[in-house]
Amino acid sequence: MLFNLFGKKGDGKNGELFKDIVWLDTPAKYQGLLAICRKEPGIVFIGWFADTINRFRSFLKENGIEEDCVKDARTVSSHQLEGRPVIFLEHYPLHEKEKALVEALHIEQAVVHGALDEAIFVHFGSEKMMPMLKMLGFKASDPIQHAYVSSSVTKAQEKMAAKVVVEQSASSQAGWIEKNLKGE
Repeated sequence: MLFNLFGKKGDGKNGELFKDIVWLDTPAKYQGLLAICRKEPGIVFIGWFADTINRFRSFLKENGIEEDCVKDARTVSSHQLEGRPVIFLEHYPLHEKEKALVEALHIEQAVVHGALDEAIFVHFGSEKMMPMLKMLGFKASDPIQHAYVSSSVTKAQEKMAAKVVVEQSASSQAGWIEKNLKGE
């Protein structure tokens, strides 16, 4: 299914709103985000799930960075951002919820950093793609960035949304998928 993740050309309707940067694994993603954080000290990171937020805050603290730049998507407000650059630490599984927050925060383009070992990508078969990417010479430190990726993530989120009858909250992306997409 992940091969569809980079499949058909999208209609472009979300291409401007979301920009995906996908790393081969979470440690590489965190190192990439740390480099960005050091270049742009005023940056704000937004996470959807408590587990992600806590792990990333701990990572920043271990690397001598104040973790107050990490905000929870459920409580962040546009005045906290005040013209500062924003990076989302992950995708929320439901596109409409993600889109609503981005619009409410008046973010022109949401940059989302993901990793192929995250639950949303694993759900669509990323473990089959990782060996191929490595064989093609991709290194963990080489992020994948293309409009097709963003379009495909949106399509994957919409497929998940079609299967959710009543959304149940969770503390992690994996927990959300487990609770809301039972039996897949």
